[in-house]
Amino acid sequence: MAAYFAARLTDALRSQMQARREADAILRVAFEGLAAGLEVVDRGKVVAQNLQAERLFGARAGDRWRCPGHRGPACDAAEIGCGARPERCQFAVHAPTEPERIFEMLAFPLPGNDRVMALYVDRTSEVLSQRQLMLTERLASLGRTVQGVAHELNTPLATILTLGRDVNDALAEAELPDAVRDDVTESTGMIISEVQRCRRITHALLGRAEHFDARTGGADASVAQAMDRAVAVVFTQDRAQVEVQLGPIAEARFPLDPLVQIFVNLLQNARDAAPEAPIVVRGRQEGGLAVEIEDHGPGLPPEAERHLFEPFFTTKPPGRGTGLGLYTSYALARGLRAELTLRNRPEGGAVATLRLPGSLSDPSTSAAASA
Repeated sequence: MAAYFAARLTDALRSQMQARREADAILRVAFEGLAAGLEVVDRGKVVAQNLQAERLFGARAGDRWRCPGHRGPACDAAEIGCGARPERCQFAVHAPTEPERIFEMLAFPLPGNDRVMALYVDRTSEVLSQRQLMLTERLASLGRTVQGVAHELNTPLATILTLGRDVNDALAEAELPDAVRDDVTESTGMIISEVQRCRRITHALLGRAEHFDARTGGADASVAQAMDRAVAVVFTQDRAQVEVQLGPIAEARFPLDPLVQIFVNLLQNARDAAPEAPIVVRGRQEGGLAVEIEDHGPGLPPEAERHLFEPFFTTKPPGRGTGLGLYTSYALARGLRAELTLRNRPEGGAVATLRLPGSLSDPSTSAAASA
């Protein structure tokens, strides 16, 4: 009888052990095959990782646990899992050869002991979709605002244009020294020209604000003419602060209005970065036509580089920047089939580079930009 019960007990134990092994195997497959990263934390130390967590954060079993994002309510090993509800933390993972990925960590206390399960879920698609939706909404709002502003500007612009022409007519009859007459005539001519440029822009914005084409921006002019106009607009008192070395690309021709506006925005940014420092403008033709504007400011902060051309993003102090200058310049450059980039200079400061289409040996440079 004792042998019978011993055999039955042995069979039962063997069956339980087999069931346990099968359950462990299923759990291990699920643990390792999970698309999300998973770690088990016991008293502040990582005691288990699945393959996905190891790929994301490296092998750290036996190490003290810390949140990969280094921020949020669940970033301390002594605090993780202390709450009754799951704790959350969102963070970005940067890899040298891969785009940024955004993860959300969920920390669950395991019942019956001091262990905590940390689950890392890839939320990149969701976050990017949310960002794109927010950007679309902001751009739609910007479009409505721009059209309203353009409409309101038309009346004062018409008044300024009329008064500028009246001043020109009065100058023709006034008895003034030649030097004074020439200086005032140049100033009134610039006023009239700039007002006409503003009116062309407002009319284009009112017509099709979301499809404004920079290539329709007025008559063609040389790069040198566009730069001279931009320098005169930004540096009304001290043009000597800007050193212009356009070289052979000075006579390449493109639509005047968008080129002037891009140069104005870039020169304004360079002056704001270092108000008293010199600014150097260089022309290059290696690999195509390019204009570089160098400043001697503090340079671009690393966290700003990904957002430079987003609307409303600015690194300037509150009240000193709208966050639309680079965004507008980028859009105008694309309309010209040009490319606008910014980078830090090794010796300090930043350089903005506008790469223009065509080449000096291409007689269709102007036509290509205006087509």
